[in-house]
Amino acid sequence: MSKDIIAQNWDYKVFSVPNFYCRWTIDNFYFILEKRQESIRSPSFSTGDNDKWCLRVHPNGTDEESSDYLSVNLELLSSPKSALIAQFQFWIINVKGEKTEIATSPKCFRFRPGYEGGYKMFILRDFLLDHNYWLLPEDKLTLFCRGIQFPDSNTISEETTKSEIQVPRCTLADELGELWKNSSFTDCCLVVAGQEFRAHKAILAARSPVFRAMFEHDMEESRNNRIEIHDLEPEVFKAMMGFIYTGKEPDLHSMAAAVLAAADMYGLEHLKVMCESALCRDLSVENAAHTLFLADLHSTGQLKTQALDFITAHASEVSETSSWKTMVDLYPYLEAEAYSTLASPQCSYCKEMSGDLAAESWGYTKIHIHRFFYRRTINNFRFFEMQEHIRRPTFSIGTNDKLKWCLRVHPNMVEEESTNCLSVHLVLLSCSRWAKFQFWIISTEGGKTQSVRSPRAFRFLPGYSWGFKKFVLPDSLLPHSHWLLPRDQLILLCKMSMV
Repeated sequence: MSKDIIAQNWDYKVFSVPNFYCRWTIDNFYFILEKRQESIRSPSFSTGDNDKWCLRVHPNGTDEESSDYLSVNLELLSSPKSALIAQFQFWIINVKGEKTEIATSPKCFRFRPGYEGGYKMFILRDFLLDHNYWLLPEDKLTLFCRGIQFPDSNTISEETTKSEIQVPRCTLADELGELWKNSSFTDCCLVVAGQEFRAHKAILAARSPVFRAMFEHDMEESRNNRIEIHDLEPEVFKAMMGFIYTGKEPDLHSMAAAVLAAADMYGLEHLKVMCESALCRDLSVENAAHTLFLADLHSTGQLKTQALDFITAHASEVSETSSWKTMVDLYPYLEAEAYSTLASPQCSYCKEMSGDLAAESWGYTKIHIHRFFYRRTINNFRFFEMQEHIRRPTFSIGTNDKLKWCLRVHPNMVEEESTNCLSVHLVLLSCSRWAKFQFWIISTEGGKTQSVRSPRAFRFLPGYSWGFKKFVLPDSLLPHSHWLLPRDQLILLCKMSMV
């Protein structure tokens, strides 16, 4: 699904050039909220003079203040004019076709292409969901917008806004570049692969936090004004230094990955983004897996997202490449992340299973085919402490009866390191899967406590278990038995996401 979800139902009517009404019906609204998209956008429409507009909804607000609200905005996409003045009004159409939750802009807004204006706290999400029968009939949100355009007396053609006095282009970057190129007035020396390069401490410290730390503290580099640069080729070093002095993107052809490593090493965030862009332009089936590894290694979020999207779109071809197979062997957690982007939600259902003497209450609720919760109540907990471990009967997830799981709890230890600790583990009895998991203890009031989450996805093989060998100390439970052990029962809740 694309970043901007385009709604299925849309219509608008232009009564005159300056006035317009538009109606937007957003289908599958619950699914959109669950996907947590940053924003969704209507199709564009025109109000005359080639002015292109759209409506934009932010399901989770636009900032921290509006994070619990639905934000709605009117956005100007393009216009031959430098600015447009407009006032607008939004409302929701309820199940009876009536206007409700009306919001009117208190003033006129000046719109420029790419600008959006509206209501960041249009309606509380919880209020909308609590009144879904009235405001979300058939899981559809219908918005109505009325806009009025006004002439802008300050709109002047591009030619008349040009200053009569032409200010020359700033040449600071060029002049600093000459300092580097000509080694003028230098005060330090950098040595790369035996080659010496003269530079300026003030410029290096201003541009790189790593160089700044070297010069600020009583380090050998600061005392001798001589820095040994390791693990960089001279050409890569010169490309990095060119950026430090001028701020301009170097020639990254064939060495974007190496320059990315150098930028990460010396804290040059802007250069990292330039390298991200270059690597993204060169994405291919053959290098997608390696690019994903580089993005993860150097914490470049935009490149990682692009690489995952590319792998998702070309999964069958990428999975046959040698770089993919190397990545799977060396960095299996990246394979799990790639597969997680292919997961698609399915319908939900509930299932109950009977228990045994030590754990007679058991159930799990599947909310996706790849994600589920299950709850387990261990009765007679003090008796249970004397056993080596207890394991629930096997269960399967979804319609795949070959995928058998169970939960294993050790009351005292799994190994010497976890002596006197309660350990909890998930066990996969057949097939193999990648999964992340989280455990809680349910208190007397039904609240979650003692939460522990796996730091990453783990690969489960038949008969192999993953979990927490030091989940909780039983001695810490007993003093709070009224809260954590009601009626001598320990209630565990586990959430697992398969990828």
